[in-house]
Amino acid sequence: SDIRRSFRWESVQGPSPLVGPEGAISVLFCNEVFDPVLAGKDVRNGATILAGLASDYTVGTWYYADWQLRIAGYRAVENWRFLVLSAAHAKSAIFTPRGKIISETEYNSDSFARGEIRYITALSPWTRFGPILILLWILGGVGITCWILLENIHRAQHSNQKQP
Repeated sequence: SDIRRSFRWESVQGPSPLVGPEGAISVLFCNEVFDPVLAGKDVRNGATILAGLASDYTVGTWYYADWQLRIAGYRAVENWRFLVLSAAHAKSAIFTPRGKIISETEYNSDSFARGEIRYITALSPWTRFGPILILLWILGGVGITCWILLENIHRAQHSNQKQP
């Protein structure tokens, strides 16, 4: 069962990022944490912290909540930002810019995650260049593969010429 079929992928974001006295916060509602474009756009527009607000009660399975927790960690790493995920019925957590969970709650508990976070302004390569990096990586891999193949063909032809 593909989760994408169950949810609309339209953004419900208002003005973002929200600017406060200490820095700007990107607010990602519910399944928006799955979309790397929204978080990246907000970080490029000055967001220094990512915040995910979710109500996982309607999903009916912890699988979705676990998946959302893992994806939130990816968003933190991609954008070099602390990410605070607040879930009404699943796990809430605080992620470091390296994706490590520094505090988390249990499922469906009346508790909260507590930890220190910092406002970060540096842009990660992914935030800065996004899909261009993937394209360059693929093209680089294809280029290296072609070079190795051509080098092997050249060596095979050269060794065949030396044999009597």
